[in-house]
Amino acid sequence: MLKNVILKYKSLHLPPHILAIRIFNQFIYKAKKGKQIKQLKNGDYINPTKNIKLKNGPFYQKEINISELKNELIDYLNSQYLNHFFDYLGSGWVNLNKNGGLKKFSISTYNPLLDEISTNYKFIDWQRDFKNDFTFDVSQTFLEVKVPKGADVKVPWELSRLQFLPRLAIFSIAKPKVLSQNIIEFKNIVFDFEINNPVGFGVNWVSPMDVAIRLANIGLAFDLFCTQDKNLKSDPTFCQTLATHFYQGAKFIFNNLENKQGRTGNHYIFNLVGLLTANKYLQESDETKRWYEFAKYELDKEIQKQFYQDGFNVEASSAYHFFTSEAVFVAIYFLEESDRLKLFQNNNSLISAIISASNTILKSDNTIPQIGDNDSGKLFNLTPNGDFLEVNELKEIYLNLKNFDSLKNKEFDENLLLQTNYFGMVKGLFGNSVSKSKASTLEQSLFSIIGEISPAIKASKEISNSFKPLKFKQEKLFLFADYSDIKIKIEAKWQIFPNAGWAIFKTENLFLHFNFADEKIKNHGWRHKHNDILNLELEIVSKPVLQDPGSFVYTSNIEKRNYFRSTQVHNVPMVKGLEQNRYLNDLAGVFNMVRDSKTKLLEISTRKIIAQLITQNTTFIRCVEIKEEGILVTDFCNRKFVQNFSASEYFSPGYGKLTKARNPKF
Repeated sequence: MLKNVILKYKSLHLPPHILAIRIFNQFIYKAKKGKQIKQLKNGDYINPTKNIKLKNGPFYQKEINISELKNELIDYLNSQYLNHFFDYLGSGWVNLNKNGGLKKFSISTYNPLLDEISTNYKFIDWQRDFKNDFTFDVSQTFLEVKVPKGADVKVPWELSRLQFLPRLAIFSIAKPKVLSQNIIEFKNIVFDFEINNPVGFGVNWVSPMDVAIRLANIGLAFDLFCTQDKNLKSDPTFCQTLATHFYQGAKFIFNNLENKQGRTGNHYIFNLVGLLTANKYLQESDETKRWYEFAKYELDKEIQKQFYQDGFNVEASSAYHFFTSEAVFVAIYFLEESDRLKLFQNNNSLISAIISASNTILKSDNTIPQIGDNDSGKLFNLTPNGDFLEVNELKEIYLNLKNFDSLKNKEFDENLLLQTNYFGMVKGLFGNSVSKSKASTLEQSLFSIIGEISPAIKASKEISNSFKPLKFKQEKLFLFADYSDIKIKIEAKWQIFPNAGWAIFKTENLFLHFNFADEKIKNHGWRHKHNDILNLELEIVSKPVLQDPGSFVYTSNIEKRNYFRSTQVHNVPMVKGLEQNRYLNDLAGVFNMVRDSKTKLLEISTRKIIAQLITQNTTFIRCVEIKEEGILVTDFCNRKFVQNFSASEYFSPGYGKLTKARNPKF
């Protein structure tokens, strides 16, 4: 008990005076919370003005390229969505209709929007964590909702982002015969969500970030549908419902900004996207202008704050780098032209560095290595990427689908590690010259706007610090000939990202990522960090040799959460029983670690890198050399240790997905 209390305090990394301020602020927060709960239950928390009106947004009448979409996939996904089958966070395709029709709850009386919904429409169970069979109470305000042990709040959040709505609009462009039924479904979904998720109540208002993602996806779907059918704007009830949702959503975000005493993370950038979205879809008022000016000002600050000068995001995660930078780029798209140009002038080198870093960390198959956490998050998910697989094959590949049941012979398995959607958006915004990576044409045409910018190329700085070899030594040579018959090209040099603490050696048939996790600049809260210092990710001719195991889940299974971020499952030198950084085995520790580790980059040259890790009286030194015959890894330690390569029994290719580590599909 005492040990946990000490670890919890250490994991906060707070000096005593800051801790005292936090405690004082908690008292203020609780007083404010009580007032908000009372306002919500009295029905006067957010009351939209009567004159609020809807307008078309930035995607209206955009011509988009749908040439990459295949008819089989369009037919399949369109049918799945219309019948409310969804595959979220490793669930497999599950029907999410609410059992027994519309569920009533104590805070609601009859809602006139019920009369607007088609008689044959089946209501969706918005409050249910269907993966862990737990239903959140929609009569609770967002301030009262608790996540019990074994439940995963991300499951209903993923559904409530409504990212399938823009896809329905895109499928209608590809197949005009489904336009009418897809517009009806769009309306039904919006009315259903409004009725069963009143503003400020239930799990789907807990996260302002997810409110923002929902607003952006509804707005995009509205623009794309209006482009195809101008009559959609002549439905007064629907348009007023949308206008109210945009207003209440933005007001909710503005009242609950995820900015605690100046501490911000990826959620806050999404808050800004939500405010900019509402500004784009609501007719101008003093309030929308205030939201816009606030978001514009804060975005300029947050780009500098949340991204290192080397281009990577500060949260120690490759997946969150792509997720957060996508939000930044969409926010840029939502700015007025003059403000966009001004932001570029202020941040041109950093934006270029972000794009350059994204290009560099990409593997040969256009996927990313999973450094740190990966919750498979995206702001928009438009072009579907993946494969149709036999149901029996799916169940054989994915351990999480062993009880999966389907009436179909084949189901679509989406690949969320692939970043072609992201690079489509980047090329649309900034021009083709910023990336040679494969890009989705749909996103590229949708976001086409600006023109060419010059990506920043980071020079590798060569340094050398002498070090004394430690008592215990082990080495391992990964021979190229063991993995390929062709000659492996090594005509490159290490690309160093000193702030993120990542080094990448990359040629057309070799990818090597080394995590030296330099602590000169602390990663943001370590909320998404794993015990992966000195970790190697190695790919030879597109074959994974050393692979980070991923994340799997967060709160629903703390034991597995800690397994996937533990030292033992990473390709690092390890002393048995020693974690690089200690964490708590409870909900409080899910996004916290004690910063036990100290690191230092000792040497970097064209084909050699050496780094040091010191933690809990234990010192490790790892030397990685690229030789003609292969990759030589030499480790030193002041205690007996193991090199621990390919140690994980499991691999998670996306949030909630679980396979055996050596499954041939991955």
